[in-house]
Amino acid sequence: MIAFDFGAQGGEDAVIVGIYVISASGGPPRRLTTSPAIDATPTWSRDGRWIYSASNRTGQFQVWKVPSSGEEAGSARQVTRGGGSTAIESTDGKYVYFARRLSGTPDPQNSLWRIPVEGGDEEVVVESFRSTPGSWDLTAEGIYFVDQRPSTSGMQWVVRFLALGQQHATDLARLRHPPYLGGPAVSVSSDGRFLLSTQSQGESDLMLVEAFR
Repeated sequence: MIAFDFGAQGGEDAVIVGIYVISASGGPPRRLTTSPAIDATPTWSRDGRWIYSASNRTGQFQVWKVPSSGEEAGSARQVTRGGGSTAIESTDGKYVYFARRLSGTPDPQNSLWRIPVEGGDEEVVVESFRSTPGSWDLTAEGIYFVDQRPSTSGMQWVVRFLALGQQHATDLARLRHPPYLGGPAVSVSSDGRFLLSTQSQGESDLMLVEAFR
């Protein structure tokens, strides 16, 4: 099954963004969430029973989870309390890692946090990175995230890695082009061998048009 968010037309020209699932082999999609609020950026729990998403049901974006079988009255559960967006459950199913927007910064910055799956205290993991909330991925070994680093030629986009249990991240690769920030900017294969990044390569060409008039 594939989970995705989709904006459907509501009343008075409103767009209702909800979570849907569809079979990986195709077929009709099925809506999971029933709230009129925005539910976006879904991810699966490791056992497949839940789907996490960012939702503004309380007026502020928090991480929520709903049963993958479909939301019913009272079945949605709020995960975070201090704000949160893109969330990924750890491979051992013990923690939920999530992004949180930093306020009072001149440019878009986020931090990464984690909270026990069963609830508890929220703990910061990455204090700050200059990118969008979805520009990171989680494996059994650690966190991969896209960040900006100063260089002699200005700011450069790099992929950084923070091993779980460590405090300092290391630079892995420099992106040749700015990442596409309208969606996930980086994704890592489940075995940790490959990294996929989406980059925006802007370029133009001169064209000669014959018989223009």
